[in-house]
Amino acid sequence: MQRRLRFLSIALAAGAAALIAAVMPLLVQSSPPQQVQYTKTTSVHLPGIMSMFGGKPSNETTTVSATRKRTDSGSTSEIYQCDLKRVIHLDNNAKTYYVMTFDQMRAEMAAMQAQMQAQMAQRGSQTAPPASMAPIQGSGGLTLSVNTVNDPNTQQIFGMTAHHVTETITGTTTGTGQCPSGTLSMTNDEWYVPNPITFSCPLPRPPTAMMPPKMPQGGGRPQTNPCLSSFQVQASGKAHSEDRFALKQDTTIDIGVKMTTHEEVTKYVVGPYDPSAFDIPAGYSQVQPPANPYSGH
Repeated sequence: MQRRLRFLSIALAAGAAALIAAVMPLLVQSSPPQQVQYTKTTSVHLPGIMSMFGGKPSNETTTVSATRKRTDSGSTSEIYQCDLKRVIHLDNNAKTYYVMTFDQMRAEMAAMQAQMQAQMAQRGSQTAPPASMAPIQGSGGLTLSVNTVNDPNTQQIFGMTAHHVTETITGTTTGTGQCPSGTLSMTNDEWYVPNPITFSCPLPRPPTAMMPPKMPQGGGRPQTNPCLSSFQVQASGKAHSEDRFALKQDTTIDIGVKMTTHEEVTKYVVGPYDPSAFDIPAGYSQVQPPANPYSGH
């Protein structure tokens, strides 16, 4: 009798363990989806008297989930419903909206490219090449140096441990004759955390831009730019491989005059997925998309 009870208890324990092992993946898979909402403030800083052209800081609020994303800026909002392959544009003052599918966006981009190419071809056939299109005298090259520094400094931001990285890109041109020589640099100073949500979206990409060929004076074969006869990239340091989300960053461009763009997240909330944040609000009326949705006209 005791052996039977012992065997029964072992069998029940084994069955319970098997049941838990079978249910655990279901519990993990059924965990509720999340979304992140953050507000970012962007300001531009210029030196001296040029500071009056920097403009006022701008604010933008973004709500993102695994397949949907909403951006609120001023009185307008854009909602990317990637699972439905469409974009919704909201005019929150007029309480109207229009919808464009990804296929429609691709068609608009292709039509714009075809129009630009036709205009360039027409100008090329009707206009003689200007004197400035004469062959460039001289030679030169461009070297890009990329330096990434990950240091051990950390900050507590919104209850999270933010890490620090600095990336500097320096471009150096060397030339003779009409080819210039000079240096410009861009530095990005960033405090970041790992991105808690990976946004996946097959966004339509614009077709490869077709640049008009540089024709030598009098026609003939397109000429290459001798000022870029050589190109090199040098990299040092290594960035962390995880998907970074910048909470604070200063991007400085130095072309003889330094211009710094400061971006800082002033609100950051991780919460459960709210479908209403990524859908058309009640009471909004649908309108037709503008003739050129990329220029707003």
